[in-house]
Amino acid sequence: MDEQLFQRSINSAHNAEFINRNIVTEGLVHRIGNSVTLEGHKGCVNCLDWNVNGTLLASGSDDMHSRIWDCAGNCLHEIKTGHTHNIFSSMFLPAGGDRVLITAAGDGTVRLHNYTHLDDEPYVWTCEGRVKRLCVAFNDPQMFWSASEDGVIRQFDARTNVGLPLLTFRGRMCKTMAVDQSNPSIIAVGTTDFYIPLYDRRMLKVHEPMMRLIPGHLSFEDRGAKYNNLRSHYATHLAFSCTGGEIIANIGSEQVYIFNVKNDPGAAIDVLKDINSFLNAATLLENPITNVEQRTTSRFKHLREMAKDAFGNHDFTKAIEIYSEGIAECEKLCGRNPSSTHEHAMDLVLLLANRGAGLLMRGWAGDAYACVRDTVQCLKIDPSYRKAHYRLARALIMLKQARVGNKCSTLFKLRYPEEKSVDRLDSMILELTKELEKRPQETAWHAATSGEQPYRDYTDRLCGHRNSNTDIKEANWWGGRNEFVVAGSDCGSLIIWERSTGRLLRMLEADSHIVNVVQPHPTRCLLATSGIDDVVRFWEPLPEDGSENEKVRDVKKYIDENNKRNDLMEFLVTAFHHVNNNNEPGTEGERRDDEYDDNGGGEPRVQCATS
Repeated sequence: MDEQLFQRSINSAHNAEFINRNIVTEGLVHRIGNSVTLEGHKGCVNCLDWNVNGTLLASGSDDMHSRIWDCAGNCLHEIKTGHTHNIFSSMFLPAGGDRVLITAAGDGTVRLHNYTHLDDEPYVWTCEGRVKRLCVAFNDPQMFWSASEDGVIRQFDARTNVGLPLLTFRGRMCKTMAVDQSNPSIIAVGTTDFYIPLYDRRMLKVHEPMMRLIPGHLSFEDRGAKYNNLRSHYATHLAFSCTGGEIIANIGSEQVYIFNVKNDPGAAIDVLKDINSFLNAATLLENPITNVEQRTTSRFKHLREMAKDAFGNHDFTKAIEIYSEGIAECEKLCGRNPSSTHEHAMDLVLLLANRGAGLLMRGWAGDAYACVRDTVQCLKIDPSYRKAHYRLARALIMLKQARVGNKCSTLFKLRYPEEKSVDRLDSMILELTKELEKRPQETAWHAATSGEQPYRDYTDRLCGHRNSNTDIKEANWWGGRNEFVVAGSDCGSLIIWERSTGRLLRMLEADSHIVNVVQPHPTRCLLATSGIDDVVRFWEPLPEDGSENEKVRDVKKYIDENNKRNDLMEFLVTAFHHVNNNNEPGTEGERRDDEYDDNGGGEPRVQCATS
């Protein structure tokens, strides 16, 4: 820090970098608390928006009013918008000089207000369904866009008061959208489909998106059978990073995902292609290496011991986070796919393999697929690693991928015929075969980079929140370099993750029911949140005076409770399908794994109109 201050004092070019680096730090995150509560609304507060320099905050509510606040929490303006239903989006128009607000609501209208002349009638545009999200572009300040449940993305020009359909999704509702501020021609759309399409507005005549985003495991889930309209994995919020190279997606009834959206084929992750490459290139082993630990360095030994203790206490989430921290550090040393001869290659292999074991043991939604990704990465570095091979086979069977799972299991049996785990794999394959006999066909898994609809898989996954009860729940970047991610949760918590490791750093009580909205201040370590309560809350670093922050929550308790509720929903939906289709419910995780490497060989819905 002293060196950064010195460089800032002698070179103004370092000033912006200093600010970006220090707007939000982990030390400040651990001091975050509720500093101000903004009162005045008389219903759920569904949207918040800072003006470009952070001097004003706009809010919109079920009371059909919008308010303008200053940073001290004072209400400067109350706008009777004329909406006849809940306001879902409220934003400053960049060209309006902090005097023009656009609002959208459940009455199907978009309205433009000059709130310094409230006697003037607002401009009104009409859509055919509820309007859930507005977007603006700072480099195109007169333009704005809407996403509405009639399945249409509309483009508006404040100079001509014209609103025209830009994209139409037949048979789908548009729930959210995002504009890349570094390149406003690029937009992402969240519809009631599993895929998140990205478009270039300059090339819409082609009708095809420039790419589709989806967590890999959702690309082959048995959607109709498993969810049957009771549970939907669509994006409730999207946000581009400050440089435009990445996007956050908060997926309903699932997790928060980060995607690399650079228009570079090398950025694509293709897990199935990597699995097939491993299986097709694999040979029988004359002298299989069984003890990877002996080939590791001492650099990560203490971290592995900490994770082993958490694993022994069945705190699998903590173990996963510890391994993730080590993996992030190790990849800085040797890259993501190092040569097997690199000094730290086996460190990375062991950390990935152990995280994979933790994921299988925890068994949350998406964990089996995350284990597949980890074990495939292991096998790309060391194709002879027995435990990674075994976990890959197990995870594929849990994902009900019989074809590739059986192929992986068969190779394992040929390589390691004396292993006791061979019988377990045979039993799992037999059970899966019986289950699939009751279905019309296995749900196909297509390679991400080929096929009729290639897609982009996620790069990072953030767990611990719950997003089931509302369809406007946000997740946003935080920090001058997007070092953190923030989101709300159905448990009423504000959640803060470290982006580089996925660690859940902070969980704060921010609403008596549900937190839907989390908006970071553009230039300060300040968050604004809202949800079912009729207030807005500010969150800032509290003084270091030794006083206890009463809003801090027990992370383990709440994330376990969030997952239990997700599991309950999973069970109810699957059981519903079983009753109606004579199909057996199943679970993704399996609560046993005796192949842990460091062990020496043995191992009530809230009634709110937002959904």
